[in-house]
Amino acid sequence: MQLFSTIKAVTNIKAVSNVRVAGQAGEDLTRKLVYAGLGVCRVGLEQVNGVQSRVNQQFSAMVAQGESVESELRDRVQDTRQAVRNQAEAQFNQVLNRTCGIDRRRLTEFEDKVDRLQAAVEKLADKRGQ
Repeated sequence: MQLFSTIKAVTNIKAVSNVRVAGQAGEDLTRKLVYAGLGVCRVGLEQVNGVQSRVNQQFSAMVAQGESVESELRDRVQDTRQAVRNQAEAQFNQVLNRTCGIDRRRLTEFEDKVDRLQAAVEKLADKRGQ
């Protein structure tokens, strides 16, 4: 009987030892899984930061390109406006010259003479009124 109790005790010790080994293996496995999860999370965050950095760089580049396009467009609009004004004025002068026989320069001179004449008439009227 004592042999059976010794075998039973040794078996119990082995069982306890097996339980400890299994518990230790479970803890090791859990620790490895946690570290693996943290590693995956860290790699994912690094990739997100890398992508975010590239997106910010591309966005900044697009904003800079948009600003240059905007200034170029404004310059073109100003040039086009001036060209249209000059062309419209030239056509108006041609029409005026064909219909009245007076060009813009002569018309301006005539307006200046009329203004001087009007000022002289007003001056004479003031002298007579006194």
